[in-house]
Amino acid sequence: DCDYDHPAESSLWGHPEDVMPFCVRSFEIVEGSGRIIASAAGSHGTRAELLLAVPAVTDRLVIRLGPTYGGAPSGLFEVACFGVQDADAIDPMPTASGSGGLDGAR
Repeated sequence: DCDYDHPAESSLWGHPEDVMPFCVRSFEIVEGSGRIIASAAGSHGTRAELLLAVPAVTDRLVIRLGPTYGGAPSGLFEVACFGVQDADAIDPMPTASGSGGLDGAR
């Protein structure tokens, strides 16, 4: 549930909306040549974590966000990309000083 101001209490309590109005319904990730390398439809989560079956080597990624369930503008707050060999070396929570996170990642 990504609506922190008006969360769905739980399915046991009931809720006036059957979907969360600020969630993006679908998205696509497209590499530099225009090939779609990942997509999701019927998305309802705050966060999506994707692991590609085949690593992508590209000069550009385009992320196409579909509409939200409630008509609010779609938004994207963070993207992190790294190779499998780098996954253990990257701190997923960079520090404010910049000493952690993707510094030094290949």
